[in-house]
Amino acid sequence: KGDFLVPREKLETLARIDAQTDAARRLVQLFDELDAAERSVSSHQTRAQEVAREGNATREKLAVEQAGLRKFEDELAGKGGRLFGLFKRKDAVIKADIERTRQRLEELDAEVTRQSGTYKSASHALEAAQRRRDELRSRTAGKDQASLRRQLERGDEERAPLLADLRDIDAKLSE
Repeated sequence: KGDFLVPREKLETLARIDAQTDAARRLVQLFDELDAAERSVSSHQTRAQEVAREGNATREKLAVEQAGLRKFEDELAGKGGRLFGLFKRKDAVIKADIERTRQRLEELDAEVTRQSGTYKSASHALEAAQRRRDELRSRTAGKDQASLRRQLERGDEERAPLLADLRDIDAKLSE
């Protein structure tokens, strides 16, 4: 019957180790969350940059189409600068070019509007990720992650024989 008794000191030691390692475990978890937050910020930055590049490219296409429209309108008004009437295009052809260009301009304008909304969403997500990262940085500031991990390892090493004793007692009681 004496084999089944767990010395009070072992239980107190186990409780002390658990208390110490619980605090360290929570801090290590914060460091893990900080690592994930850093990756999240990087991912959101990449996305925001991609959306910005796409938006800039679309705006450039829009500017080219606007310049083309002005050129067609000038040509229709007779300001094309053509010296020879032989090389003048027919008004119907110019008007068709103007109509196609206006349609492309509408499509590009809609795309710029869509991309602007996408960029705003990407920017908001980036800002939220940065706030979370900054919060975790402040909560882990001055803490040594390697030291905390070593503390957890030492705690696990100290707990192992105590837990083995408890498993032995549990096994004997089960018999």
